[in-house]
Amino acid sequence: IEIEQARLAMNDCTVTGNINDQIGPAGIFVAGGSLTMTNCTISDNRVDSESGAVSGGGIGIDNAEVTLTNCLVADNTAISANPATTFGGGIFVAAGGKLTLSKTEVTRNFTNGPGGGIYVDDDSTATQESGSAVTLNDPTNCAGTPVAGCVS
Repeated sequence: IEIEQARLAMNDCTVTGNINDQIGPAGIFVAGGSLTMTNCTISDNRVDSESGAVSGGGIGIDNAEVTLTNCLVADNTAISANPATTFGGGIFVAAGGKLTLSKTEVTRNFTNGPGGGIYVDDDSTATQESGSAVTLNDPTNCAGTPVAGCVS
């Protein structure tokens, strides 16, 4: 799913089993717009590239606002031949993007770079509200700009 310069609300949905062999992301990409997801699952998406610069196995956020409420982001993967340019197995937030997790679980995601669960670029933010959990991601739950309440 690619959302550019638009607003989208998704309810009771599943985004699963997508594969991208380019630079990513594999499940959902939001650029310059906004996405609100409620009661959704983003799982088993995979970006796997030999070209490097891979990000966001499940969700990639670029200068956009994303709010996940009562969602599950699980078992997504971002890998490449160059781990130094691979970010965010579950979620990647960049270019002033904003992520809000409310009663949402980010778990069992993997990357061969930093941020198995969530990677937040320097000029971006992520907020984990009460009832949310970022756990069991590999190699770390969160990386980049700190996410309050997220234990790396």
